Amino acid sequence: MNSILKVGLWIVGVVAVLALVAIAAFALLFDPNALRDDITRLVAEKTGRELVIDGELSLSFYPWLGFAAGETSLSNAEGFNEPLMLRFDSASASVKLLPLLSRRVELSQVTLDGVELNLRRNASGQTNWDDLLELSADDTADDADKGDAAFATQSIGGVTLRDAVINFVDEQDDASYNLTAVDLEVGGIEPGEPFDFSAEGEALLSSPAMAGPFTASGTGLLGDDDSLTIGKPRFSITATGESIPGETLKLQLEANSIDVGEPDIVLDLPVLYLNGEAGGDPWNTLDATIRAPAVSLSDYDRFVVTTPTMIATVRSPTFTDSVEVELKGRTLKGAIESQAAVLDGAVIETMGMNIEAAKIDVTQFIDAPTLRGQIEIDQFKPRPVLAHFGAADIITADPAAMSAAIVSAEAFYTPDAMGLRNMTAKLDQSNIGGSVSYTTTEQVRFDLTVDSVDIDRYRSPSESTDGAAAGVEEVDIPVDVLRELNLDGTLKVGEMQLVGLQSTDVTVGIKAAGGKLRVNPSRASLYGGTYQGDIS
Repeated sequence: MNSILKVGLWIVGVVAVLALVAIAAFALLFDPNALRDDITRLVAEKTGRELVIDGELSLSFYPWLGFAAGETSLSNAEGFNEPLMLRFDSASASVKLLPLLSRRVELSQVTLDGVELNLRRNASGQTNWDDLLELSADDTADDADKGDAAFATQSIGGVTLRDAVINFVDEQDDASYNLTAVDLEVGGIEPGEPFDFSAEGEALLSSPAMAGPFTASGTGLLGDDDSLTIGKPRFSITATGESIPGETLKLQLEANSIDVGEPDIVLDLPVLYLNGEAGGDPWNTLDATIRAPAVSLSDYDRFVVTTPTMIATVRSPTFTDSVEVELKGRTLKGAIESQAAVLDGAVIETMGMNIEAAKIDVTQFIDAPTLRGQIEIDQFKPRPVLAHFGAADIITADPAAMSAAIVSAEAFYTPDAMGLRNMTAKLDQSNIGGSVSYTTTEQVRFDLTVDSVDIDRYRSPSESTDGAAAGVEEVDIPVDVLRELNLDGTLKVGEMQLVGLQSTDVTVGIKAAGGKLRVNPSRASLYGGTYQGDIS
């Protein structure tokens, strides 16, 4: 029995030695570059694409079966102009040998240097990766048919991308997205185990038009249903460009978690910080914080934001002091592809005003943001509002003048103008209707009607009369102020008092620009007579 055991051990020892010799001989004598033609032929058969391996191939053995490749490229799909879809300067990875015996794939760190990935979607909606997805689906189906014989990837030691370039051109939406100088680090990935990741690089987007450095980080967790949960995600970009108001705008997004499933993405407790700087157009600085309990995105298009809130501080040459703005809403719903959204139940508090809007419609929020909504401004005191615009020292003949105002109107904002339409308002005892707008050319346009107004109440005490009727020539005209005006509009007043004169059916048309002022038409009825004039 002992002799049999000794023979058995001797045979095992011989086999082990021979195996080691075979492995050593294979490692010394085998040239992986001899497989270059076989690899390229296999890729051509499977994908119809050309794989070019210009760099050297190398292998390493026990306990890891390692693979490294030099400069390599993969041609584009048929029908796309760019010659290459993918290229890299070098790549390396390795697989643990022993788990392969149990049909388990355990990868070590996967490293790629100098990656350039060119993605494209043509006008008909086809992408240059559709064929690869179909191939992957076929392979997955084949593996399912094989049952236990199929190999399954159990873990990845990590992924490193260095100096990567990712280009995506979307001909269907006429947009392009470019990431350059991308460095990505992903920790070890195992089912049910969290992994950390971080990335940084430069972004250039055509829609919205912006560019700047970005960073991203978080902790990922893969679920059994192929879902992905990202804990404590952080993303920031310091952007400049045509779509960015002002000179620079830093956007920083944080959340408690992001659940990425199929077809929904849900952000838990997201917070967006905005920090903008400009040379006075449209502000000097902007600090804003936007929060919501949850944000959901369906089919990578439709989104719902529950109870959003925003607190912002704006500093601008338009205002003598910083202005605080607080916005609350019930829900924000919309779609990215159509660039349309609706904010329900909006309440805005700023400069002592409480502004409510049952619904605000937003269109073209990426290309050319446009807002429209019926607003109601509760009664407020105009003087504190005017003080923010540099009119804090207004002294009127009647101290009670400008003590109360209320406004109801359709508010609008476009890339060219902002203002109020279909307005009904009340200032003190005067009822006002019409429209007023302010354009990007700094022109004020208006078409207003007033039922009655006593202008003498609003004049300074030094200009007021002693009660006797005075001539219009006694009115002090602020010529320097008029030279700066850029106006185009019409004012109609049912009853008006000015320097003691009572007039009715007043119509005044005003055009002012470039230091020139014309009042035409200028009509009024007073004391049984009429006045008509054309004043320049």
